[in-house]
Amino acid sequence: MSDAGSGEYIKVLISYAQESDEQRLRVRKLADQLCIDGVDANIDQYQPHPPQGWPMWMEQQLDAADFVLVVFTETYWKRAEGHEEPGRGLGVAWEADLIREWLYQSPHDNSRIVPILFRSSDERFIMSKLKAVTRYVINADDLGLDDSSNGYCQLYRRVTNQPLVIKPVIGRLKKLDPLPSTAASRGAPALNRSVHQGLAMASPPVQAVSGEHPAIKIWRSRIEFLRTEEAKAADPAIKFNIRQGIEDAEAKIRELRGQL
Repeated sequence: MSDAGSGEYIKVLISYAQESDEQRLRVRKLADQLCIDGVDANIDQYQPHPPQGWPMWMEQQLDAADFVLVVFTETYWKRAEGHEEPGRGLGVAWEADLIREWLYQSPHDNSRIVPILFRSSDERFIMSKLKAVTRYVINADDLGLDDSSNGYCQLYRRVTNQPLVIKPVIGRLKKLDPLPSTAASRGAPALNRSVHQGLAMASPPVQAVSGEHPAIKIWRSRIEFLRTEEAKAADPAIKFNIRQGIEDAEAKIRELRGQL
């Protein structure tokens, strides 16, 4: 299937029942606007006398289409489900059988057949195999692309693969500091608390080191601060926590050097 910007036209076939002049006009307006907007839409009205005959024409159009837009009405439903008078609506019955065959062969991949309604009240006439998929209510007299809530605009975004909302690029995981160890806090709560405050808060002033990035200078200063605290600490558990902080800071410096 071709996407917008690929240089190839997206092919669309519109299947509908020629139940009235008004319905034929609505379908032609929709097909015309799709063509104007860069989509190769096709309907039987564009080629009223196919040399290969209607059954083969329908099969060829269905096979070539990226999307098949099915305009559901009560008349379409009657003809598709075999409830029409004998001899009437044979074209719709044939198209509906071809659509069912495609759905049968791809039971879990309906990426092509799209229900279309010109009246929301016709929703009950959607083919049973398509009742669970997204349908579009189209106003044939309002086929614009400026309003994202417009049914035609929503349909156009669907067939041209231009979604209104795009998922953002997944960023890098953020590192969060753990809570202090309860074992380390016993026996020397005041000193342990001050050490962890030192891990989380600003470090002492940084002395410039020639050639180093400012961010690396900050982390190097933090390492010096923690080493001073490590030298003063007597409790092994507290020393262990401080050592972890030093190792985290050293890992951060290595990470920064790899990025800069």
